[in-house]
Amino acid sequence: MRGIRSFALCAVIGFGLSTIAAAAEAPAATHTASAIALHGEPKYSDGFDHFDYVNPNAPKGGTVRLQQPGTYDTLNPFVLRGAPHVIITQLFTYDTLMIPSGDEGATFYGLLAQSITYPDDYSWAEFTLRPTARWHDGKPITAEDVVFSVETFQKFGNPNIKSTVEDIAKAEVTGPRKVRFTFKQSGNRGVLLDVAPMPVIPKHYWQGKDFSLPIVTPPLSSGPYKIGAFDLGRSITYERVKDYWAKDLPAMRGRYNYDKMVYDFYRDQTVALEAFKAGQTDIRWETNSREWSQGYDWPTAKQGLVKKAVLKLDGGVLFAAYFFNLRNPKFQDARVREALAYAFDFAWINKNLNYGLFHRSLSYFGPNERSAYGNGLPSALELKFLEPFRGKVPERVFTQPVNLPDTDGTPEGLRKNLQIASQLLRQAGYSSKNGKLVNDKTGQPLGFEILVPAGIQQTMTSSWMANLKLLGIETKLRQMDSAQFQQRLKDFDFEVESFWITQVGTPGSEQRNRWGSQAADIKGSFNVMGIKNPVVDALIEDVVEAQDRATYIAALHALDRVLMWNFYCVPQIHGGNTLNIGYWDRFGRPDKEPLFGQAFTSVWWVDPAKDAQVIAARSGALPKTSNALAGGATAR
Repeated sequence: MRGIRSFALCAVIGFGLSTIAAAAEAPAATHTASAIALHGEPKYSDGFDHFDYVNPNAPKGGTVRLQQPGTYDTLNPFVLRGAPHVIITQLFTYDTLMIPSGDEGATFYGLLAQSITYPDDYSWAEFTLRPTARWHDGKPITAEDVVFSVETFQKFGNPNIKSTVEDIAKAEVTGPRKVRFTFKQSGNRGVLLDVAPMPVIPKHYWQGKDFSLPIVTPPLSSGPYKIGAFDLGRSITYERVKDYWAKDLPAMRGRYNYDKMVYDFYRDQTVALEAFKAGQTDIRWETNSREWSQGYDWPTAKQGLVKKAVLKLDGGVLFAAYFFNLRNPKFQDARVREALAYAFDFAWINKNLNYGLFHRSLSYFGPNERSAYGNGLPSALELKFLEPFRGKVPERVFTQPVNLPDTDGTPEGLRKNLQIASQLLRQAGYSSKNGKLVNDKTGQPLGFEILVPAGIQQTMTSSWMANLKLLGIETKLRQMDSAQFQQRLKDFDFEVESFWITQVGTPGSEQRNRWGSQAADIKGSFNVMGIKNPVVDALIEDVVEAQDRATYIAALHALDRVLMWNFYCVPQIHGGNTLNIGYWDRFGRPDKEPLFGQAFTSVWWVDPAKDAQVIAARSGALPKTSNALAGGATAR
């Protein structure tokens, strides 16, 4: 938008008002495509047969049981009220206008929409729906459904779904199977990718119903699966729709192969692990470093019936941290926040508690090219974004490469860090009295409650708390079940919370909902910290408005630097661009798997021969030794 404003000013000065009027009357050139990419061109051309990361001939059938922490109490994933199984329900049961590719970033291919038309200035986008698109009741999916979805999400949607449609000023039916979105601003190609993954809901089903309420009856949907049996809060089954209208589209071929996917919910991860060992669930995302390093040694695992896999990912990442609630006065001083970060001894924790398996989270955007960490001082392109804010951001943004306080894992290293933390706290107006750190003006001790989900290992948090106590800071650990924890987050009712935020593979306008000032006061938004920083707001817009890859990466780096050097949280740990899973060896896998998304739900399938051996083992019929199963649990 800055570039557009500059162009407009030059036009007034250099060409005169009459030229402007003539230019305004000239229609912008339009483009029609079946796929769109934020930067560059889509990998797959029109008429492609299938994505490279699938087996187009994968057999359909079988049931897979998966684990999910926590619970749920509603089947409506789009509203704020209640605790739904959000991502999975949306992904499996609702079709979207377009779907992302699993092996290229920021690229979408038509699903409900057979094409998208847009002008050079990206001021609007028109989608043409496929004539074959159907709801599960057999009725066609219409342009009226799309308009109804936009209006409903804008009025009743939770903050996450609202962010998909917030840039739409008007949605209107423009012809048979055609719907046009007019955007609030022009000049931003990224807005096309913001609306492309919008799910569509059926107007004829929801009319006359209160969309804002939690529901316990499966609603009408359109995706490859529909909700089948469920035990509210305990389990939910997604059944494959065998006459699914899109099953033969190139973008869907070879995907979603199980007849049933059953999610069992566990509030206690120890119970969840035992259920996996007993064969009650088939796949487990392993976050317990001790178990991953030493625990896969029970008999069926030794026989090779249970395997470990490290799936490579290059897409969205989980940004895990201890998030400060900046709405609380005690956390509004950046020196206090930085001091608390100095008490987190990652090197010791990783060595002694996590078997050296993890890495420090050093970026809001993950260990990849989007991270400012490892890129030294700001580049010339980054400085174009940052220089206007010199004096309004920490000076270290310009003078120091991004990094976090850490030690060498020794007591002496921790001692040095705690000394620095003490100095920062004194500068912030705190001093030690009778072994407690108190505010010099108010006399109030510095302390806080750390909110964590129940069932998650707390050894890392306990280590941080012990170090904080050495500074005279009293902390309390509060564990809550998933539903209570999520509600406290929605209401911003916490002091410090241990949580993770999912970052998409190509960050864009959704960053407004994560760190933007406007989202800070909207309950249920991802801006749980309550960041209200005009500089952050401006840099988010720079990311959204970037029109080429180099500018986009530079804008992300600039944003990352400002977020990191403000110490809004204490970043924790991550497993790199990988996902550790354990699984019973009853599945087939394509030779190449997607870098984005969960391969085991989207492109794996049940292999009948392997499945037979697993069934025999679970029933106790398999011999203790078998040449076919020799070799133990192997990683692929």
